[in-house]
Amino acid sequence: MRVTIGQINTTNGDYEGNVASVLAAIEKAKKDGSDLIVFPEVTVQGYTSLDWFLDPDVVRLALNPLDKIIDATEGLTAIVGTVRPSDQATGRRLYNSAAVIRNRILLGFADKTLLPEYDVFDDPRYFEPARERRLFNFDETHLGIAVCEDFWNDKTFWKQRLYSNDPA
Repeated sequence: MRVTIGQINTTNGDYEGNVASVLAAIEKAKKDGSDLIVFPEVTVQGYTSLDWFLDPDVVRLALNPLDKIIDATEGLTAIVGTVRPSDQATGRRLYNSAAVIRNRILLGFADKTLLPEYDVFDDPRYFEPARERRLFNFDETHLGIAVCEDFWNDKTFWKQRLYSNDPA
């Protein structure tokens, strides 16, 4: 499996510009023969959008551009950071998610589990933690998707961990 890191410079709230950068990176990954391209956390909106996440239009504005990204993935798998509405009756109204798109089909979302609230981070203010973890099938390979902090709680690495569980 040939993997490309879609390292792009996102701008908070610039949905069109961020999506244009994603589409350009997808086209380059295809030309380079990649099977999978992985983009940053909250790619579509920009991670440090803070109280913009409280605006009801954010979800609509975030999910609408996914159609353009989905259409661009023929022959490629893309993992794109976005926010999406929570399906729960209680809790925060958003998930911080990775959209998993393969060959023009949205396979689903992997939601962030561990929500930091230290230094500049205040994820629990805006996001609901993942309720479940899932695997995505890519031909003969099964991939688990983790978002940012979900990787950072490895019990074999840290003597004192911030969280009791290790989703990765």
